[in-house]
Parts: sequence; C-alpha cells; structure tokens
Amino acid sequence: MGAVMSFTKVTSDELKWAEDNPADVEDFVLGREREEAVDGYLDKGWRDLQELFDAADVDIELRDDGDFIDEEGVYFAWSSGLVAATAALLREATFERLRAHLDPEAAADESALAYVEGCYATLRAFFADAADSGSAAIMTFSY
Repeated sequence: MGAVMSFTKVTSDELKWAEDNPADVEDFVLGREREEAVDGYLDKGWRDLQELFDAADVDIELRDDGDFIDEEGVYFAWSSGLVAATAALLREATFERLRAHLDPEAAADESALAYVEGCYATLRAFFADAADSGSAAIMTFSY
C-alpha cells in the first residue's frame, strides 16, 4: 500500500473551523467530497507529480505545503493564498514541460504516462477552480 492524497475545496471560514475542530475534520471532508463538482483526488499519483515538479524546478510541494490540522498529519490547511499561488504555478507548468523530465521507461509506457497525465489534469483543474472562486483547501494524506 502507499500514501494517497486528495484536495477538498473549502471557504476560508470553513478552513478556520477545521483548524479549530480537528476531531471533526474527517466527517466534514467526507461530506464535502460528495458535494464537489471538481475532484481533487490524486490517489498515489501525487508522488510521480512531485518528482516531476522537483525535476522541472517547479516550486510546488504537495506533501510539505500547508499547515497541520490534526496531530496525526492526515489533514493539512491550504490557505486561499497558497491555493492561488499553486494554481498560478500550475498554469505555467504545462504537462509538456513536466513530461520532458519523465523517466524514459515511464514515458514509453502508455498506461503509466496516461495515469500521471490524468493526475496532473486533476490537480490543475482542482487548483484552477479553487483559485477562481477564492477558495482554500484541505489536503488529505492517508495510508
């Protein structure tokens, strides 16, 4: 098994509530994920994306950005400012730019390439939507 990552769009007030009520965040996030039209679920593809961001010198830290909400390190608060900054970086970092940094074996595997590109598209669409609405986000990192 591996670590799975997802992002959930929230208002700044909801993010503040989550930070003040860490014991209730799981139920809140699960309920919100059912309502959202734009999905921020990256599955295990976040690791591949992070490797590409690092190799391409894109200043996005999927695992390390945001602030802890709970003591277990499952939920992280991404402010509306961090969401907007990440969306701007993703607009600049096209998949074509990132693809140049793929391991040649992975780039030749159509299934692996489609998976990573799909995760990238999910991430980019989520952050564009959240930034356009001035939203914050809760990142979930679970094993």
